[in-house]
Amino acid sequence: MAWRLGSNLSGGWAVAATVATAIDPAWVQALERQMQTVFFETRGSVAPPQNIVILAIDESSLSQGEFFRADPNRYSDLEPIQAWPWQRSAYAIVVDKLMVAGAKAVAIDLIFSTPSSYGEADDRRFAQSLQQHSSRIVLASQYAQLDTPQGFVTQLETPLPEFCETDRCLGFINFLLEPNGRIHQFGDRFLARLMQDSPPEQAEVLEQLPTFAESTLKAAQISYPERSGNSIFFYGPAQTFDQVPFWQVLDSATWRNNLQSGAYFKDKIVIIGSTALAHQDFHAAPFSGSWLHPQQMAGVELHANAIATRLEGKSIAEAIPNAPLRGLIVFVGIAASGWIIQRPKQPFKRLAGGLGLAIVWTGISYALLTQAQLIVPVAIPITAIAFSGVSLLVAGSIHEQLRKQKLRDTLKITLRLRSFRKLSASKTILKI
Repeated sequence: MAWRLGSNLSGGWAVAATVATAIDPAWVQALERQMQTVFFETRGSVAPPQNIVILAIDESSLSQGEFFRADPNRYSDLEPIQAWPWQRSAYAIVVDKLMVAGAKAVAIDLIFSTPSSYGEADDRRFAQSLQQHSSRIVLASQYAQLDTPQGFVTQLETPLPEFCETDRCLGFINFLLEPNGRIHQFGDRFLARLMQDSPPEQAEVLEQLPTFAESTLKAAQISYPERSGNSIFFYGPAQTFDQVPFWQVLDSATWRNNLQSGAYFKDKIVIIGSTALAHQDFHAAPFSGSWLHPQQMAGVELHANAIATRLEGKSIAEAIPNAPLRGLIVFVGIAASGWIIQRPKQPFKRLAGGLGLAIVWTGISYALLTQAQLIVPVAIPITAIAFSGVSLLVAGSIHEQLRKQKLRDTLKITLRLRSFRKLSASKTILKI
C-alpha cells in the first residue's frame, strides 16, 4: 500500500508539473525567468563586442563643473557641463567629434522633449549638429502614462521636432518587466503588450516606433543576423561593456592623449547615457539586483546588451514555443524520470536518483541556455522530479517500517505460541 502511495504521489507531481507548464501562469514564468537569471550569473561574464562603447554621463562627468569654476581658463572645454542639466551644446560638440573620428553611429539615451533652459541658441546649436549627421544619429523616445480626467492614457514622448524630423532617427527605450520583476526581453515585447492591453481606440492612434536597439543598428548600417528569439543575451554585470566618461570627449587634452584624438571611437557604435546614481536610471535584470550582483543595471547598459545581442545573433528563443506542447514534453520527461527512480529497491537510492536526475535536467537546461541560446522548462520539472524522489523515499520508509513492525508482530505471535505449547506440554507431563 505504501509503495502504491509513493507511485501515486510521483504521478501526481508529474501531472501537476504538466498542468502548470501547459497553462504557464505568471508564477511559473517568474520561476523560469529566475532560473535563467541564476544560469546567467553562474556562467559569469563573457566578452561583449568590441565595437560597442558607452559614453557615460557618470559621477566624474557631473563633477567637472568644480574644475571649470576653479580655473575657467584652463578648463574652458568643460564650460558646457558646469551644471546639470548640461547645455545641449555639450552634446553637439561631442556628436561632431565622434562623427569626425569615424564612429558608426551615436545613440543618445536621453529625451530632449522640452526646450533648453539655456535658451534658443543652445537648442539651435544642438539641432545643427543633429541635422548634419542625421543618418547616423538616434535619439530616445518613450511610451509614458499620463493621468488625464479621462483616466490614464499612454502617449509617446519624443524629442523636439527640430531635433528629429522623421521616425528614422527615433527609437523607444521601454522594456517589458517580467513576472520576476526583471527585464529579460527586447523592447518590442513591451510594445506588443502595450498594444494588446490598450483599449482599441487608443491602440489605433498610438504611434509605433522601432526600439532603440533596432534604430541604432540601422543607423550604424551594420549587417546582422535575423533574430531567432525574444530574449536578450546578457553579457555580464555593470561595467562589462567599455565605458568612457562623457567629459573626456569634451576635454581637449584627454581627447588627444587618452582617446588618441578620437581614434578609439573609429568604426564603433557609441551609446550616450547616464550611469550616475543621482539620475536613478537603474533596472533589475540578470547580473543586477541579485545576491551576487546587488548593483542594478543602468538603462544605457541594458541597451548595450540588446544591441550586442542583435549584432552577434545571440537572441534567446523558447526551444518549444507552444505551451501545451511544453507541458506534454515535461510530462514525458518526469514520467520517464519516475520510472528510473523506482527501479532501485532501497528508498535512499530512490531519493538519490531523483536528486541526480534533477541535477542532470538542470545541467542540460543550463547548457542549452548559455551555449545554444535556447530556453527549456527547468524550475517546475526539477521540482517535480526532486519531490517524486522525496515521495518515494517517504513511502519506502513507511513500507520498511510497516514490514519491520509486521515481522516483530509475527515474532511475538510465534514466541507466544511456543510458550503456550511448552506450557501445554508441561501440564500434560504433570497429569501423567
